[in-house]
Amino acid sequence: MLLFEIVTIGNELLSGDVLDTNASLVGTWVTRLGHRVHRRQTVPDDIPAITDALTLAVNRSHWIVVSGGLGPTDDDMTAEAAAKLVDEPLVCDQRSLKRIMDRFAQRGLPFPENNVKQAMFPRSATIIDNPIGTAPAFEMRIRNRRLFFLPGVHREFRTILEQHLVGALTSEERGTCLFETMRLFGSTESSIGQMLQNICLNSGELIQYRVKFPEVLVTPVVQNGDSARLEVLVNDIATRVGALFYSTGESTMPEVTGQLLRAKKWTIAVAESCTGGMLGELLTSVPGSSDYVTAGVIAYSNKAKQDLLGVSNATLAAHGAVSEPTVTEMLRGLRRTSPADVSVAISGVAGPGGGTDEKPVGTVFIGVQIADNPPTILHKQFPGNREWVRILAAWTAMDQVRKILSDTKPENV
Repeated sequence: MLLFEIVTIGNELLSGDVLDTNASLVGTWVTRLGHRVHRRQTVPDDIPAITDALTLAVNRSHWIVVSGGLGPTDDDMTAEAAAKLVDEPLVCDQRSLKRIMDRFAQRGLPFPENNVKQAMFPRSATIIDNPIGTAPAFEMRIRNRRLFFLPGVHREFRTILEQHLVGALTSEERGTCLFETMRLFGSTESSIGQMLQNICLNSGELIQYRVKFPEVLVTPVVQNGDSARLEVLVNDIATRVGALFYSTGESTMPEVTGQLLRAKKWTIAVAESCTGGMLGELLTSVPGSSDYVTAGVIAYSNKAKQDLLGVSNATLAAHGAVSEPTVTEMLRGLRRTSPADVSVAISGVAGPGGGTDEKPVGTVFIGVQIADNPPTILHKQFPGNREWVRILAAWTAMDQVRKILSDTKPENV
């Protein structure tokens, strides 16, 4: 297994003005290919700071991925720092310079002289083309260590990483670490950790937890390429967490729900109040969702609930907009105006105002009805701020549909 180190460069990263998404992308790919990121540094646009960071990295890591500082301005210092590290001059790569000049010409723009800087590299560097930007990447080897210097712009960084570095790693080195990311929804990280605390792990094995709100990602990791052992751990975790577990890898809740709808050749329509179209947006975020999504109604005000869904004034007066009777009538109206195999309605108090002792902020009613069967109405009390409540409401509604479609025991209260 190779030990990786990530060095990200930029004053904007240290000030918090820009989030470091490049480092997380490296970590994802390195782990996926069976290796480990064991160090990460973020340094300012300063040559001594950059050379110090690279010196540390070369002394303790096998492969080093460096992000940022390859632009044309005075604060882009990475190539100069790399040259200083190996006591080499910067030289102009004429092929890179021509590519940069051609890119400006293709856009009908004059070529700024300061962009020549982007074609200057340490003499021993191997140039890596940037297919979508003006800043080429480059690689250096120091004492059997491989250093990859990539532009900081995320789109360019991702393209070069996935086209070049991942390919180099896959073809030359393969780690023995195997893992599977399991996606869970409907409980907290601490509660899930308690469910799994007595799992027996062999030497070198571990279970990693990460909150990716509103999900929790649970990743069992095994050594020595033991795929059979990994399968045992995945099955054990799945048994312990039950219906919380909905997919592995990159399959998202909207994708899983869509696959289940498509497999049954069912359609779905939604009526939303407090979520304001969030459930509809999630469902339609999947390419091809027009196969199963038929309609979405945002009935935010009481008047809209009456006009669009036929909720009676008597029901609203007696029970309020956030209630089981109102959600039941929202479902009835939705089925009348937009017939579908699955109908979903949501109404709640997202906050920060509007709560009462009887219905505090976070109170949400979610209704799901399959064809003409009696609806299932969930009464939930969600924690957090307004955005959390809305997200949890939309996801819980989608998860209830997912459970019904997959014959997993859905909630009924």
